[in-house]
Amino acid sequence: MKLRAFHGSDGDCLLLTTEDGSRNLLVDGGRSGAFQDHARPVLAAVAQAGGRLDRVCVSHIDDDHISGILTLVEDELAWRVFDFARQLDPTTPEPGHPRPPEIGAVWHNALFELVGEEMELQVAEGLATHASLLVGSTDDTLRELGESLENLATGEAASLELSRRLSAEQLGIAVNPEAAGGLLLRGGSADLVELGSMTLRLLGPSLDDVERLRDKFEAWLAANQARLERIRSELRDDEEDLGAAVLANPMLAASLGEGAESVTPPNLASIMLWVEEGERSVLLTGDGVSDEILEGLRHHDLLGDDDGCHVTVLKLQHHGALANVTETFVQRVTADHYLFCGNGRHENPEIEVVEALALARLEGIAGSGPLGPDAPFKFWFTSSPASDLTESQREHMEAVAARVEDLIAGSGGRLSAEFLDDGSFEVLD
Repeated sequence: MKLRAFHGSDGDCLLLTTEDGSRNLLVDGGRSGAFQDHARPVLAAVAQAGGRLDRVCVSHIDDDHISGILTLVEDELAWRVFDFARQLDPTTPEPGHPRPPEIGAVWHNALFELVGEEMELQVAEGLATHASLLVGSTDDTLRELGESLENLATGEAASLELSRRLSAEQLGIAVNPEAAGGLLLRGGSADLVELGSMTLRLLGPSLDDVERLRDKFEAWLAANQARLERIRSELRDDEEDLGAAVLANPMLAASLGEGAESVTPPNLASIMLWVEEGERSVLLTGDGVSDEILEGLRHHDLLGDDDGCHVTVLKLQHHGALANVTETFVQRVTADHYLFCGNGRHENPEIEVVEALALARLEGIAGSGPLGPDAPFKFWFTSSPASDLTESQREHMEAVAARVEDLIAGSGGRLSAEFLDDGSFEVLD
């Protein structure tokens, strides 16, 4: 099994290929611009060699995961339109981008499938409103929250467009064909899928995850509907009096209270996979949380009650965010290669996570002794201080690189690392 990771801006974009090169699995597409620059040329080469994308997996609808996939599908649409037009007019010019590989099927749990169409419309409107109010705030915490909600709101729009493009009326590309009930759920008909010589085990989401997501969004909508309308009214009044909504931003914290922070993005419902071929295994965690990943591993008998689990590659959940990587997870899951998809946005990957993973292998946790095999291991980062970053992102990636350098120096030769400026690298070749 081969694994290529792309610079996806602050998102994930991974291509897994069987050892014989006959089957391909694309997991997420990163941001659209990064996909065009870095993934599109590689996938075009796959197409030119006669290969196809047997499965395209959208782990969840955050824009940093789905927007590149929508670009891929729009590329396919443009080439199909060209093929039809060329039959009528041989002088029709080709699209301005290379032809993508044929797509066998897409794995995608759209928000309307997870929470229901009626609630989905309310959620989309609420997210967009919250984001537009918060992103211009003078309060750093509120502004960061607004950026997160904007990411989800934009991803939801991309999800709707993706579903429309894939439909039988347009491209006719199958969505979740292995899932008898439409949704990819652990314990369902897509629990285990063979893709050539690769075996895919679905670790999540579970039906409980989906139900919790619905409950969270229902509570959020109930708590924020009146509050949102009050804020809209106050902003309209301020705009008339002052001529600029930004002057009203200081009142947002008091008006919203904890309501805005109570929304839970659909990270709980991330599609998470264990992929193996021969002796190689890759743990793909999306933006999932540690407890659900561990439960998914137990479901497939990949993790005993007392034993840990060692994989060839671990793609760190939620770009290495501290909130998603618990000490228990660090104790239970080790790898030969640790992959961090992030570019310093929201301070991901967080230095504490990078440090915890390294020290667990080198020293242990709470007197346990070093965890995992007594063998070399490597950290891979899909961005570097030399990437195209904002000033704050660059400062964070410089701090990450400095800490990694210190960890390498104290590892006795066991730890190595590679930072990607742009393009892609082969984690497994």
